[in-house]
Amino acid sequence: MRVGGRSARRGALVVLLLLGVAACRAELHGGAAALHDSLPAATAVSAAPTIPPDTAPHPARGFISLGPDVRTFRACGAVSDAWIADSTGDALWRVYGRLAAKTYDPLYVEVMGRWAPPPPDGFGAAYGRTFVITRLLRATNARGSAACDDPRPAGELRAHGTEPFWTLEIARGQIVFSRPADTAAIVFPYTAPRPRPGGRVYTARTEAAPHHTIRIDAREAPCIDAMSGEYDAATVVVTLDGRRYRGCGVMRDDGDGP
Repeated sequence: MRVGGRSARRGALVVLLLLGVAACRAELHGGAAALHDSLPAATAVSAAPTIPPDTAPHPARGFISLGPDVRTFRACGAVSDAWIADSTGDALWRVYGRLAAKTYDPLYVEVMGRWAPPPPDGFGAAYGRTFVITRLLRATNARGSAACDDPRPAGELRAHGTEPFWTLEIARGQIVFSRPADTAAIVFPYTAPRPRPGGRVYTARTEAAPHHTIRIDAREAPCIDAMSGEYDAATVVVTLDGRRYRGCGVMRDDGDGP
């Protein structure tokens, strides 16, 4: 009888111990949950301010400087440089090597590009932003700010040639062809171009006498001016009243033609 009584008491004691452990666990779990709920939400570390990237390339002009540790672009009117991300293949470096007097010298360019944040490391990290150059339109070794002082190029095609000298501009709803020997420029009404592989073709006829006809073949092919050495992204052939003129030019997609 004693043995049985002792066994019963031991069993009851074990049950009480197990119930106590379970209660302690529940209390600890509830306390931990309450503590977690009382903590403030984690605060995100503030990232360095970034410049929203442009959605598409746009025309820009200014000066580039290139060297082993420098690739910078200063837009006309800007007071600081931006790091360059070159997406032109080797066109930018090749033209810079041909026209710049020496490494690091500024070279005037007209380009298509877009703004982006600076790279996270390397030489470019020291600059406030990056300019991604996607297309080189024109380059000349003009000195100082004189090139930037000229009015911003407008229109969808601008071209020039030598022997004999001539200029062409398609802008503001008209086509204007000029030669120094002429007393006045020849003005044609604007006509929409016909696309061709790698370029476009314009044809037009003057509305008043004396009548003139013009055909303009422009294609994306690098062109170097024979006299100045200037670089243009397009090769242009103009046929005016049956006479052919060859030269260089710039085609734009943001022209103001109708």
